[in-house]
Amino acid sequence: MLMARGKKGTYYGCMGLMGSSSEVGSLFTQDDVRELHSAGHELACHTINHTSGFSVSAKDFAESCEKNRRQATSLLDEGSLRNMSFPFGHVTLAAKHMVRASYDTCRSTEPGINVDPVDLSFLRANPIYSRFDIQGLKHLIRDNARVNGWLVLYTHDVTESPSPYGCTAGYFHQVLDSALESGAEVVTIRDAFVQFRDTAIV
Repeated sequence: MLMARGKKGTYYGCMGLMGSSSEVGSLFTQDDVRELHSAGHELACHTINHTSGFSVSAKDFAESCEKNRRQATSLLDEGSLRNMSFPFGHVTLAAKHMVRASYDTCRSTEPGINVDPVDLSFLRANPIYSRFDIQGLKHLIRDNARVNGWLVLYTHDVTESPSPYGCTAGYFHQVLDSALESGAEVVTIRDAFVQFRDTAIV
């Protein structure tokens, strides 16, 4: 859907879960990873096995991220994962401090708009879930245009029978339409970072 509009997305992946399934359905395969990378989308880090920062030490959390980066790099034979999302949105101050030097950005699930100065180690982000009234997202998109901020949106599965953490294709299309109509640039986290890094806090 993004590519049909000439846009790219950021996909936060747990390499240790590749080829498995979860409550959101079947997960990605090696071919999926290679295809999205070849198409110009961004692959980003989500720990090796979707590890909660509340369940392990900051050191173990950082090691889980490092394992994920190594496996992704070996799969793609190039580059590194430059951005990260905290699984479940579980962020501890110790984990945040431990991993921030390894990434350009770290994404939370704290809702809101990122405005200058942006905390690159704790990006605010907002769910695209069909169980929520879409008018709230449309209002947020309009607010973002007004303040010239960085609005991060995320979802999981996009299907006609989504999990509680996903949305239908029609719902996603409405959100994308609203973003484009607002005049927003729809870009990857990697590309948005370039625009905001000079005025951000790290």
